[in-house]
Amino acid sequence: MKNLLLFLFCTIWSIGLFAQHELNQQYLIYLYDGSFLKGELVAEDEQSIQIKIISGEILTLSSELVQKISRNKKHLTLINKGITIQEKGSYHIFSGGMLFGKATGFSDTNPVGYSLNYIRGYQFNKYVALGAGLSIDDYDKTFIPIYVDFRGYLFQKRASLFYAMNAGYSFETRQFKKDRENTYYRGGLILNPSLGLRLSGKQNHSFMMGIGYRFQFAQRENIWSEFVDKIIYKRLSFNLGFIF
Repeated sequence: MKNLLLFLFCTIWSIGLFAQHELNQQYLIYLYDGSFLKGELVAEDEQSIQIKIISGEILTLSSELVQKISRNKKHLTLINKGITIQEKGSYHIFSGGMLFGKATGFSDTNPVGYSLNYIRGYQFNKYVALGAGLSIDDYDKTFIPIYVDFRGYLFQKRASLFYAMNAGYSFETRQFKKDRENTYYRGGLILNPSLGLRLSGKQNHSFMMGIGYRFQFAQRENIWSEFVDKIIYKRLSFNLGFIF
């Protein structure tokens, strides 16, 4: 488990570095003639600014020509009527949904539950993104998963199918407290492959819906017995959410 948690920490840290690098490097230079330049800000003083554009060329502009300078947080593709698709950069996903199914290993008394999810990620190109997520999952017990989220988008259109895979570790909310029967519940590995649809909107806001299958591994222990009950929660998941 320690190796898994270390891997999750390194992934979250790496995503943060990618996002920070992007925020520090990419700028939009708006000119008074209505045009703009995009690139890395090299130097700036009262008389001029220098910007390194995508071709690698460094341009020097008089400050009198520049209307304003702003950070370009995302690389976007304009489709039509103001609708954009993100090609590269950091993103956030908020989603929620329902979980349906049963568990193996003991009598599962709650076949319908819910899931609330937050993912912070970095999109490396048009088709591949990697993120780290935190959720609250309700079965007959409540778990808090921390996981890596890998996803890809199949089409560069307003409506695009996507695939995703979540893998990580979950903690039961009362993991270190026994219940009335002197029983402890412990979390474990979580896996959740899914497929879905992304509908892109204006100002880099997208709506998503997905269907997946969630495997939550856990165990139940009693302080009066050496027996450990291995549990696998198996849930069909339906999620709705927003990407921005």
